Amino acid sequence: MRLWTIQDYTVWEALCSKGELLVDIELSEDYPNWSYAYDWLRKQMAQRMKEYDGNYPWWAWVSPKPDLRRFRHSYPVGMRSVRLELEIEAEYVLSSCFSVWEMVLGYGYIAKDKEDADGWDTQAVAQGIDGITGILPQPWQPLLEASC
Repeated sequence: MRLWTIQDYTVWEALCSKGELLVDIELSEDYPNWSYAYDWLRKQMAQRMKEYDGNYPWWAWVSPKPDLRRFRHSYPVGMRSVRLELEIEAEYVLSSCFSVWEMVLGYGYIAKDKEDADGWDTQAVAQGIDGITGILPQPWQPLLEASC
């Protein structure tokens, strides 16, 4: 399976010197605020992949090949980045629709139908839940995760 990932140039340098790399989650700027999301994703990988070893995932695109000129891939001026093309056996990849998986991590309940969506929204507003502020209080987070 052909994949592409966008990484800091330092990742490329480390890969060249070591030959292989695991994600060092402590170096991720996102991790402190989104640790629950990364841990949830690891649970999903453990349930869905036979060959999963528990490591944090690398993010990659199956298609289309990411365009480095797009805004979301831009790094601060002067910071170098690379687009790495990878060839990986399918059993080591958890393929998903990014928009849907990102939705459940950012309070986007994935409803079965309009009635279900309206019920979630009404109850959430009544409880004062109205934005992305981290993990939801009980019993909301498990309900959100179960909708995926």
